Formats: sequence, C-alpha cells, structure tokens
Amino acid sequence: MSYQPFGSIYGFGQPNPTANVAMPGADLSAYAMPTSQSLSLLSGGTYSPDAGWGALSRPGTSIAGGGFGSWLAKDGNLGTMMQGIGTLGSLYLGLQQLGQAKDALKFQKQAYNTNLTNSVQTYNNSLEDRINGRTADYAGKQQDVQSYLAAHQLKKPGS
Repeated sequence: MSYQPFGSIYGFGQPNPTANVAMPGADLSAYAMPTSQSLSLLSGGTYSPDAGWGALSRPGTSIAGGGFGSWLAKDGNLGTMMQGIGTLGSLYLGLQQLGQAKDALKFQKQAYNTNLTNSVQTYNNSLEDRINGRTADYAGKQQDVQSYLAAHQLKKPGS
C-alpha cells in the first residue's frame, strides 16, 4: 500500500489500497506515450510531456511575440477584426436592400401611373358615350358634344 498525501479519493492523507497494484496479466506499456512525442489537442495546441503543461503552445502565438499570429492572439484583436468584417457585411447587405427598395418604388410608381391613365381614359370614354346617347341628332351635335367634353372631362395630372 502507498501513502498519497494530497488528493486521495479516500480522504486527505489516507492510504490508497489500490496504488501500485497491477492487474493480473495487464501490460500497459504499449499504451504509454513516448516522451519524445507531443500530443495534439482539440484546441489546436500541442502538449509535450518533456516540457509539461506550462509549455502548452497555441497556434498563432510565438514566444518572440512577432508576426500576425501573435497580433491575433492578443486580447480582443480577433474579436475586433471579426466585428469589423461583420460590419462590412451588414453595410453591403444594407446597400443591396436599398437598391431593391428603389426598384420596388419605381415599379409601384409605374403601376400607379398606368392605373391612373386607364381610369381617366375609361371615365372620359364613358362620359362621351353618355353625352352622345342623351342628345338627339341635329346639326352641330358633334360641336356641342366636344365643347361639353372639353369642359367636363378629366385630365391626367402633369399632362
């Protein structure tokens, strides 16, 4: 039995009954990592058993502190750069939406003007048919109808 002064699962300073006890027939030497290799971590860093966890290296950093990678590793630089890229993307999309809104307004104006022109023409044709039907045939009828239409027909704004 061995004595573990710190962090024993059996309590502080209590002996661990399973320490240094090998399982029968178990040879774990094949699973040991050689000390000359380094372990690649999920975060992208590496761990070398020779140097310990204090020598954990992170991608984009250097001990000398130079280069673009070390600039990105400084607190806030990467976040600031990503925020700037996001702002530029938002600006581009905003300009695209403005162009689409202008196109939609142009189309709506054109549709409104077409509808107004057709409505004015329909009203004037209806007025002319009504006046022609209400008057008897006589000499000068067309001149009277035209003078009445000139006084009472609608005109499209701007024309």
